[in-house]
Amino acid sequence: MSGNGSLLFGKDAVKTRKLLVVGFLALVTWGACSAQMLHWPTDASKLLSSSFCEYRPGRFHAGIDIKTNGAVGYKVFAVRPGYVSRVVVSPYGYGRVLYQVLDTGETAVYAHLSRFMEGIEERIYAEQERRGRFSVELYFRPTEFPVEQGQTIAYTGQSGTSAPHLHFELRDRYNCPLNPLLFGLPVQDTRAPVLRRLALIPMDVASRVDNDLRPALRALRALPGSRFSLPEVPEVWGRIGLAVSCFDQADGASNRFSVYSLRLMVDGREAFRSEYQRFCYEQNREMVLDREFRLEARGYGDFQRLFRDPSNGLRFYRSPFPSAGVLLCGVEGAPGDLLLNVGQHEIVIEARDYAGNKASLEFSLLVVSPGRQQPLTSPSIAWSKLLEEADSLAEQIPGPWPEDTSESTVLFLAQGDSMRKRDEVVFFGARRGAPVRGGLIVESDFYDDFARVVVRTPQRLLQPPRLAVWYSGEKTLDLVSWAIGPQVYVTGLPIQGRHRGELCVEAEAVATTGDTLWGASCATLWPVSPERGGRVRSEDGLCEIRFEGGAVYRPLYARVEEVTILPASRVPVIGKVYRFEPSDVPLKGRGWLSISLAEQQSRPEQLAIYGVGQKGVLSFMGSQVEPRGTKVWCSIGRLGTFAVVRDSVPPVITALLPADGATLATRQPMLRVDFYDRLSGIGGEESIELRLDGERVIAEYDPPRRCAFYQPRKPLTVGPHRVSVVVTDRCGNSARAEHRFIVR
Repeated sequence: MSGNGSLLFGKDAVKTRKLLVVGFLALVTWGACSAQMLHWPTDASKLLSSSFCEYRPGRFHAGIDIKTNGAVGYKVFAVRPGYVSRVVVSPYGYGRVLYQVLDTGETAVYAHLSRFMEGIEERIYAEQERRGRFSVELYFRPTEFPVEQGQTIAYTGQSGTSAPHLHFELRDRYNCPLNPLLFGLPVQDTRAPVLRRLALIPMDVASRVDNDLRPALRALRALPGSRFSLPEVPEVWGRIGLAVSCFDQADGASNRFSVYSLRLMVDGREAFRSEYQRFCYEQNREMVLDREFRLEARGYGDFQRLFRDPSNGLRFYRSPFPSAGVLLCGVEGAPGDLLLNVGQHEIVIEARDYAGNKASLEFSLLVVSPGRQQPLTSPSIAWSKLLEEADSLAEQIPGPWPEDTSESTVLFLAQGDSMRKRDEVVFFGARRGAPVRGGLIVESDFYDDFARVVVRTPQRLLQPPRLAVWYSGEKTLDLVSWAIGPQVYVTGLPIQGRHRGELCVEAEAVATTGDTLWGASCATLWPVSPERGGRVRSEDGLCEIRFEGGAVYRPLYARVEEVTILPASRVPVIGKVYRFEPSDVPLKGRGWLSISLAEQQSRPEQLAIYGVGQKGVLSFMGSQVEPRGTKVWCSIGRLGTFAVVRDSVPPVITALLPADGATLATRQPMLRVDFYDRLSGIGGEESIELRLDGERVIAEYDPPRRCAFYQPRKPLTVGPHRVSVVVTDRCGNSARAEHRFIVR
């Protein structure tokens, strides 16, 4: 094959046909549903602010958001006939939300409401009074609240969120969200998506993009007609994945939306296609496998993959193969992989929205065999002959040289796999003398199953540095590096299959001045298995994360180190600060983090574990404390930096209404308290105790606006009244306030 891709199909053909039939039946079902037009769900507007399957931290956006002009109180309509099956009232998540079972079997979800239809609102109030709390959930029989298409069932609001809008979802009979635009909802859209950047990602230690192992990000050039190009031709080798940063647009809105479909074409043949039509909540965390999590975690933004991760069970993808879209450039692969021979190949990436508007990127990709340096270890080569040649070359290298230690002589062949010319033999720092300590800076950047080792040098070198790998005190590997920039060298270190132990990489090189330079990088690896789990423990033994089986998608090689980070809030850290890596690898489940303290602590209820951000910003993680105050633990969903911090400062009450001494004309005044907490935060509505004339009232807690409020349903008596509040944070610190007012 010359310059063309070929898809391999083998014994998986029968399985492939079965999966395609299942996919076809699902599409037929959705097609039938889409023929049943839905009524637009609100009179606020027909403009969107978010689309289906947009990126949210750790999950997909499960519906569409409809703009409500920054206001609340617009009508919400039933999109089809059916009945109200459930309502939930909560300070969090969807806030006030109504669930309607449609006559076609799907469930429509209307969220962030301000109030419900007549009859339901009274049932909610009665349940709140019965339970003595704001948060309630009610289920209804089909005969209790039947509704017709277009009937007003609620009013828009901003409950559970920071800005007014209507969140609308459609779920199938299995409670899996469907793209609502599949069901005929009219959205005016004549604008094509926009492609911003392309990522080319080496998938293993033997792969390269422009002679390097790290992902390469390329800015795209915009052309007329929603077309884009790549100014340069990337050179690749090995297993390569592509990802694109893109967004969609719509008429009348400045918001950026997620695209509906992505397609990858290689030499005129489709290699990958995704269409965002449906997902199930139990697969929500797999969103991190649909996106390029590592790039997002490192601050490069949201990139959507044009290949499928083997652990990805989402149903967005047309190809049934577990590694669909991965380009095998010059190497062999498995069924479903796209094989590209050495030479130039033509790539097309298309992004479409649901209205059919399309943007495309066209560029060339050059598959080039990397000219990596290889150690001469063939037994057919006489070492005595090589040493003679090395001694001859040594005379051409500037001295002075230390005393001969010829057994340390190492030879490398530069740029090639066989010894064809005498001048290809490179003398790589022979006659090893006492190295200049600290002359080389060695940095290890860890990926899934390999590390990218970078060596930086302040001096010009005769040849690239040589590297030796030590694991648990034993030398296990010699590595070859190559230049990627002025006085910067790189190599790949495989770490797959390692057991727990200390990994050290030592680099040594000879400068043009004759100095022998040396440097090293060490880290202890803690393997975590998808099947068995594992643990990661700090060197002092005081900090540990335990993972059960099923917590990781693939073998994880974790590291932990003590760091010095001063929290931005200047609060005292109890003990040490620990950083766990890799923080750019997504976890499938959760782990248990524990930090032991060297001394017993007083007031242990004030202790908690906090995540420490790059700028020292603290985020509360959990406050499960041993009774003696010597150990704190919590669950985590991502690796990062953690510390134990004491919170002894109560919340701050910034306002309490009515104002102290106020005289009011209304007999149903709004009672409101505004507050904030600097550290552990407010745990929930039970942490806010609002009282009127000594009796606790059921206040609505609004976390985004950091307030709670209550309006009496019955008029107050004329005369003096008293409002008081106690606000308590997660660590038990309380703030109190009391005002007196008069109703006339």
